[in-house]
Amino acid sequence: MLAFILIGAVLQEPARSDLRREAPVLIQQSIAEIVDSSGNLAEALGRCASVYPGGSANPYVVRARGEVADLGIEDLTFSVQHVESVLFAQAAAEPSDPARTVRGCAEEIEAAAEDVRAQAVGFRGLIVALSRLEQ
Repeated sequence: MLAFILIGAVLQEPARSDLRREAPVLIQQSIAEIVDSSGNLAEALGRCASVYPGGSANPYVVRARGEVADLGIEDLTFSVQHVESVLFAQAAAEPSDPARTVRGCAEEIEAAAEDVRAQAVGFRGLIVALSRLEQ
C-alpha cells in the first residue's frame, strides 16, 4: 500500500526532495510490512496444520513466497524464513480449534498469502518509483 501512495507522490515535483530523504525509511517500512505479512501467513499455516497439512503447498503460498524470493534480497529472505519458522511453530503448538475446516483454513491461508504477495509487489513498485527520482 505504501508503494502505491509513493508512486503518486513521485509525480509531484515538490515532494521529490522529501521522498529522496525519506527513501531509506520507506524501504525499511516496506520490508517490515513484508516480514509482518509473512509472519501472519506462517501463523495461519500453523493454526491450520492439523486440519490442512498441505497448506504450504497451496499455490497462493508458493506464489507469495516466490514473489519475496524474486526480490533477491538475501537478508529479507533470511528474516522471512526465520520469522515464519518461529511463528509457525508457535501457532502449531497451540490447541487446535475443533471447528476449523479445510475450506476455512484454505481461505485464511490464501488471504494471508495474497497479502504477502501484494507487499512484495508493492516493494518492487517502491523501488521503481524511487529509482525514477534519481533520473
